[in-house]
Amino acid sequence: MGGSSECMLTELCEVLNTYRGRDKLVRTLCYTSKLLGNLSSDETFSNKCQIFGSNMSTARTVFGLLNDFPALKSTLSYGFGKEEPDQFTASVSVVINICDQLFFGLDKIAWFSEINLTPMKNEKAWRNASLAVSGLSTYLTILRTFRYITLLQSHKGCVNGASDNSEVSKIVQKQQMELLSCLRLFLDLLQTINGLPAGFLWSSKMTSCQVNFIATVSSFIGLYQMFAK
Repeated sequence: MGGSSECMLTELCEVLNTYRGRDKLVRTLCYTSKLLGNLSSDETFSNKCQIFGSNMSTARTVFGLLNDFPALKSTLSYGFGKEEPDQFTASVSVVINICDQLFFGLDKIAWFSEINLTPMKNEKAWRNASLAVSGLSTYLTILRTFRYITLLQSHKGCVNGASDNSEVSKIVQKQQMELLSCLRLFLDLLQTINGLPAGFLWSSKMTSCQVNFIATVSSFIGLYQMFAK
């Protein structure tokens, strides 16, 4: 095996050894297959793609069951964001962590109800609540990311004065990655809001093909960012 091939295999294994890496890969497979199903004129192939995508979606949910406690530990370790560069970023990050923990619980309740494990009278309300919390978390993460970009720009101005080209280059790369994050998060927000009950912004107005296209692009951006790091 060539050096480059071995390096790629090593990077892939490192990604797959983490929950986040497996989740991003399965998400990409899920929405890519669903999008292929939407675009295909072959009904048999389309059905197979949709079935595969649905099973990948279920796999993501099951993986998530095993990540709740590590995620809670990470949130508790983060605390009140003392290591963040400013109070705004720290405060927003704390609210994001709270939203994420709420989402984990609401998402599980909704899923248990949907598979009739714990039937609820109004199971749709639980799913809507989980989507609303997820949307709020994504929106706040976009704000935090823009704040990071602003702080990086300020830092770049200081470094420019010192004529440190290598440091400026690193800051520019970080800004580019943060801008990619903003694009990915915006696509995720589009998808999340579309899943809410009709009447709120653009909810329920996008077709299945549009949703799967948006989610696929977002997933590939996430994969690129993971390997680029």
